[in-house]
Amino acid sequence: MSAVCTECGSIIPKRKCPFCGSDPRGSAPRRLQAAGAMVLLGLTMAADGPVDTPQPLYGIEPIVVPIIEPAPPPEPVVVESAAELLETAVERIRAGDLDGATILLDQAVERDPAAEVEVRYQRANILALRRDYDAARTAYGTLVSDHPTSHRYNDARFRVAELTGVLGDPAAAVQAFDDLADLPNLSDADHAKIALNRAIFNMDVEKPRKARRGLMKALTRVEPGLVSYYEAKAWASLSDDRLDQADAIDLDVRERKLKRRLGKRTTLMREADAILNQSVKLNEPEWVFAGLIRMAASFEELGDDLLTAREPKLTEAQLEIYRTGVAERAEAFWVQGLKYLEGGIDVADRVAWTSARVETLKAERDRLRAKIEAGLPAN
Repeated sequence: MSAVCTECGSIIPKRKCPFCGSDPRGSAPRRLQAAGAMVLLGLTMAADGPVDTPQPLYGIEPIVVPIIEPAPPPEPVVVESAAELLETAVERIRAGDLDGATILLDQAVERDPAAEVEVRYQRANILALRRDYDAARTAYGTLVSDHPTSHRYNDARFRVAELTGVLGDPAAAVQAFDDLADLPNLSDADHAKIALNRAIFNMDVEKPRKARRGLMKALTRVEPGLVSYYEAKAWASLSDDRLDQADAIDLDVRERKLKRRLGKRTTLMREADAILNQSVKLNEPEWVFAGLIRMAASFEELGDDLLTAREPKLTEAQLEIYRTGVAERAEAFWVQGLKYLEGGIDVADRVAWTSARVETLKAERDRLRAKIEAGLPAN
């Protein structure tokens, strides 16, 4: 039999609520223990053992497949109630069977029209998981307007704000999160998620220094592990910001300036690596993988820029030696980028994690490996 989560009001399976992580038996949600595995990523991890498991989250939850051991889609079962159909649909979503989940959601609302709100919310989640963000935002928005007193009202409004930023309007997203913060009966976790997302999208709105301070301030005010998914997202955003600063440093200058700029650029990249390690400690693979993809791209670009940098005035014989040295160093940067990608794939394989970002890791690894083997600069 299904039940209703006592924490967030969601319809839940027999053991655990897929929306807020609560367990009727009192156990905490399982989390990926990636500390040992991430040594292969070249990131600096503290050797202080596994991270404490965060407490269950309440209210608004991120649209991600929960971190669980991989399992095949559940065997076909005979179900009678809409609640059981919803329960099975969520299990199918967690197993990656989005088509099967959609069929079950249709059956649930046919069996009991009262399940409409939950069915529509889950359909919107499926659209977001398929990365059809525009359709997902529309689905959440109509749910908000059609059911302003439902248990999914706050959740859907949060999704609308988040996807507004994802779809390229960070200023509107910031305003939407400001409006959300004024809603009544928000939990501490809800307030934390709103504040972090506002600060993340504000990075593209306010002046850089002020925006960075705002994001760091939001992170320091959040109880560690309370909203680990969004904390990891915030750290990844800060890491991206360091890499943006590094990538903007032009290397097409005279040799004396080149050395200084190259040193400044690599320093910023090391800082980005250290910041990304905070996401590793939070055991949120999706944002770790996103960060690794970005780190690899920055190292590749560094190698490319070095190859096209201005050459010093030397004799032809000296230039030949200089060019050989530059090519070797550029390739070393490419190889470092490849290590980030391979490390992420290794972790994904160990925990049988599948997602669009993992596929991107693999595609980027194959492309960069071929480039290194060919010994050619970027097209």
